[in-house]
Amino acid sequence: ENFIDELVNVAEDDRLVGSVGCKILSPNQTVWFSQKFTNGGFIVPFLLQTLVGKRIDEISNKFTVNLSNSGCAILLRKSVIDKIGCYDEDFRSNWEDWDLGYRINLAGFKSVQIPKSLVFHVGGGSEGFSPERCVKIYRNMLFTYFKNYDDFNLIVRFPFLLLILLP
Repeated sequence: ENFIDELVNVAEDDRLVGSVGCKILSPNQTVWFSQKFTNGGFIVPFLLQTLVGKRIDEISNKFTVNLSNSGCAILLRKSVIDKIGCYDEDFRSNWEDWDLGYRINLAGFKSVQIPKSLVFHVGGGSEGFSPERCVKIYRNMLFTYFKNYDDFNLIVRFPFLLLILLP
């Protein structure tokens, strides 16, 4: 009830907020999504998320400024979208929301997450969790970094990311 109002109130408090997301629960009431994916300025691979469960719970339960918000439940500021464009059609699905979030940040706006649980998400949608989808997700993760990072960050961060994601 009133979940859109919750997101709008946060955006109205700060004109630099380009997107507002929330904690997303799976049907069994566990956290499906919070800022566990983009912790510390990096995309955190699924394996590492399981190793830092306590830290993920801490992040999930506080207001954070982050790299991006899940497209499952996001409020986007129209003036920001008018400036940077919307979803990149090269992605089609899987990670297009993260690419948009990076571009919001690169344009000087913030992506914030409130710790309130406002929506439920079944996850995987019509695509499920096939090996083909996993390949597409990792391809799009890498493409997001490659297309949005400046030369310095490509040299410094991209090799580290490849070491984490490729195995």
